[in-house]
Amino acid sequence: MDVIYHLIEKHKKQHHPFYQQEWWTKDRTSSETKQCVAVSQICIGLMNSKNDLVGFVRVLTESI
Repeated sequence: MDVIYHLIEKHKKQHHPFYQQEWWTKDRTSSETKQCVAVSQICIGLMNSKNDLVGFVRVLTESI
């Protein structure tokens, strides 16, 4: 497994189905999902040997 910190277009497309599996994000469009990634301070993807996205986490922070 490899870790990445920037999603290429292929990975952005693979990322949206992850959101479709969760109750709080299942109604998001692909465009909305891409926007969430774009405004996240930190994104980390987990890749398999075929360079497919198999895991994803994003970090949000608030500045005071």
